[in-house]
Amino acid sequence: MSGVEPLQPKKLELRVASVVEGLVQQNEEDQAIKGPHSRNLGILQRNPDENAAARLADIGVPADFVVDQISFRIQSDRLTSDLWVYIPFLVIFVLFCINEKEVFSGEGFYMVNSVQRQIVGNEMPQLEILKTFLDIANKDDWNMWFEGVCLPFLWDSVNPDKSHIARYAAGQNGLMGQMRVRTMRMRPDSCIVNKHLYPADTDLLSQECFSTFQRDKQSTIPWSNGEHNCANWTYTPPDQSPGVRTTGDISSYPSGGYVVVMNFSDPFSKISKIGREMVRCGFVDNTRSRFVTVEFFMYAPNFDAFTSVKMFCEVTAGGAWVSNTQFRLFRVWTRNNIKGIAIDVIFAIFVLYYIRKFIKEWVRDARSSGRVLKFLFDMWNFLEMINLLVFIFVYVLRIWWIVLSRDQTIKYPAALHYPGELEMILYLYSMQGYFNSVNVVISFLKLLKFVRLNDNLNILTKSIEASQSNIIGVLILFFLVVISYSITGTSLYGNSLNEFRDLDTSVSTLMRMLLGDFDYDAMREDNRWMAWLFFWSYIILGLFLLLNFIIAVLGEGFAKVKGEQKNTPLHVQITRAAKRGKRAMKWSKLKAWLSRCMRSRQANDVLADIMEQIDRHQKALEDEEAKVVSMELHGAPKDDDTDSVRSVMVKDTTLYFWQIANICPDKLLHEYKDLGGDFQDVWEDMIEEYEEFLQNDEEKQKEEQEERIKNGVQVAVADIKRSLAMLSGKVATFDDHLRSIRFTLLATANPNPKRPAQLDQGSSVQGSVVTNN
Repeated sequence: MSGVEPLQPKKLELRVASVVEGLVQQNEEDQAIKGPHSRNLGILQRNPDENAAARLADIGVPADFVVDQISFRIQSDRLTSDLWVYIPFLVIFVLFCINEKEVFSGEGFYMVNSVQRQIVGNEMPQLEILKTFLDIANKDDWNMWFEGVCLPFLWDSVNPDKSHIARYAAGQNGLMGQMRVRTMRMRPDSCIVNKHLYPADTDLLSQECFSTFQRDKQSTIPWSNGEHNCANWTYTPPDQSPGVRTTGDISSYPSGGYVVVMNFSDPFSKISKIGREMVRCGFVDNTRSRFVTVEFFMYAPNFDAFTSVKMFCEVTAGGAWVSNTQFRLFRVWTRNNIKGIAIDVIFAIFVLYYIRKFIKEWVRDARSSGRVLKFLFDMWNFLEMINLLVFIFVYVLRIWWIVLSRDQTIKYPAALHYPGELEMILYLYSMQGYFNSVNVVISFLKLLKFVRLNDNLNILTKSIEASQSNIIGVLILFFLVVISYSITGTSLYGNSLNEFRDLDTSVSTLMRMLLGDFDYDAMREDNRWMAWLFFWSYIILGLFLLLNFIIAVLGEGFAKVKGEQKNTPLHVQITRAAKRGKRAMKWSKLKAWLSRCMRSRQANDVLADIMEQIDRHQKALEDEEAKVVSMELHGAPKDDDTDSVRSVMVKDTTLYFWQIANICPDKLLHEYKDLGGDFQDVWEDMIEEYEEFLQNDEEKQKEEQEERIKNGVQVAVADIKRSLAMLSGKVATFDDHLRSIRFTLLATANPNPKRPAQLDQGSSVQGSVVTNN
C-alpha cells in the first residue's frame, strides 16, 4: 500500500501483545462489575441472591459454543415436544390400520385357506397323473377341473336334486347369489401373418392369426362351435358387467367377456348339465381364448366378513396356460361399525394437525431463506410430505368406501344375481390397506428423526449422512450393472427360463442371485458357454466389488461418526435425563406448558430470538475489533496481518451468564420468563456440556498423543530394523572381501592347490597363515 510503511515482524508482535493486554484488562474490568450489580440479572435467575450470581458468573463459555448449544437445545426441545405428540399419533395410526381387519387372530387366513385348499388343491379325477388347478396346461385340463372339482365342491353333489337357499362352501363361508364364468377371445384378424411365407393359393382359414390379449382386438360377436344344439355365446361389454379389472401375470383384463352365470340355489343336477353344455360347445379352447375365470363371493356371518374368489387362467399366444388365484378378504361398512368412526375422527384430527404444522414450517422457512423449494430438500421434510399426501389419499378412499358400502343393497343369502357391486367395495378396501402399508413404513422410519436426541441412537442416521455423497455414486453404478445384466439375461434366457421371461422378472432374479438364490445348472443346460461368463462376471461385479464397496463406504462413515462422538458414560446420561425430567414435571412447568399450548408463540421461539441476539452481538463485536486492530496496525483496510490478529481475538471471546442480560433486550427476556422459560437451567446445562466437551477433548488429545507416540515408536523401530539389515549386509560384504584377501595372501605365500581348502577349517589356521606371511 502506498504511503504506509510495511510493518516489521517485531513491531507486529509488540502490537499484538498490546492488543491482547488490553483485552485482558477489559476482562478484569468486567469481572469487577459482575454479580448483583449487573443490569437485569434478576430476570435470568430463579433466586437472585449473591451466591447464585457468583456461582454462575465465575464460569465463562466460548460464544460459538453458546450459540451451538442453544441451537441444539431448541432443536431438542422441539423434537421432544413433537415426540410426545407423535407417540399417541402412531398408536392411533396402528389402530386405524388394523380397524376392520382380523390381522392378529389369524382367523381371516384360516377362513380363506379352508376354501382355497379344497377348490384349488384337490386333484382332478380320472387322471393317471394327479393335477390340481395350478397344473392346468390346456382346455381339457380346465374342463376336467371345472366338471370334476369346482362344481361338485360348490354344489351339493351328494343330493343332486336338492335346492339350497343357503349353501356353505366350508365352515360358515356362505355362497352369495351366483357364480360367474367368463372368457375372452381374440378375433382371427387380430394379427397379420407373413404372406411371403404362405403359398398364393392358401385358403383364408389357414391365414387366421390370434394375437396376444389386446382389448381393442378381442372378439365381441356371438359365436358357436357348430355342434348340434349349441347356443351362440353372447359378448357382454365391460360397462354392462359389474366388476373391476383383474390383473394377472401377463396382462390386465376388464370385467366383460362371454359370460355364463350359475345360481347357488339351483340343484347340482341343473348346474352339472350347464357345465357339460359348456364343455361340449367349446366355451374354452386352446387357440382363441386368452382369459378364462371363475368368480364368486362368500360371506362369513361369524366374522362379518366377505371373501372374493377368482380362479383364472391366462392363455398366451404361444399356447401356454398360466393359472392364478385371488382370494381377498374384506368388509362392508354398516351401522354396526359406527364405533370405528371414533378412531377415524381422532386420526383425522392428528392428520390435520400435522398438515397445519407442515405448512406453517414451510412458510416460515420460505420467508427466512427466500427459497420456496429449499424446505423440501431436507430428507425428513420430504418424507413428511409423502406421508401426509398418502394419508389424504387414504382418507379419500375410506370415505368413498363408506359411501359405496352404505348405498349397496345386497342381502345374504337372498341375492339372486352375481354381486358385482362388491368388487368396487373390495377394490377401495384393498387400496386402503396397500397405501396404509406404505405409510406404516414411512411413519416408523420417521422415528429415526427423534433418535437424534441421543448420540448412541443416532449413529445410524449420522453414518448415512456422512456417507451419502459417496454412496449415491456407488448406488448409481450398482443400478446400471443390474439393469445391463437384466437386459442381457432377458436376451439370453428369456425364451427358455421363467426367471428371465421379462425385464422386471430378470431384475428380481438378479437381486436374488446376490442373496444366493439362483439355479446355475438351468442356465448352464440352456447355454453352457455363456452361463459361466454371465454368472461369474455378474457375481464379481455386483457382489464382490459393488456390494462390498457399499459396505466399505458405510463403514468409513461409521468410523468417522464414531470418532467424533462424545463418550458420555451411561450413568451420566441417565442422571442428566432424570434431572431434566424432574425439572420438567414441576407444577409450574406443567402450568406454563398448558398456557403455551394456547399461544402461537412458544418459549423456544423466544429462545431462538435470544440466540440470534447473541450471535448478532458476537459478529458485531468481531467486526468492530477487527476494524480497530486494522486501524491500529495500518491505518487502512485489513490485510493478511490483521486477519491473524482477528483470529486470535475471536478465539479468545468468552461469554458469562451476567452478560446475557446486557446483550438481550429486557422485553425479550421478560417474554421468555413469562412463557415458562428458565435461562438459568439453560446455562447450567450448557456448563455441564462444556465441561464434558473439555474432558472429551482432553481425552481425545491424550489418545491422539498416544497414537502419535505409538506411530513414532513403530517408525523408529522400523528404521532401526532397516539400519540393522543394511549393517548386516555390509558386514557380510566385508567378510567376503576379507576372505578374498586371505585367499590371495595364502596363494601368494604357498602356491599349493590343496591349501585353499584350509580356509574353512577355522580361524586358527587362517591366523597362522597370516602370521607366517
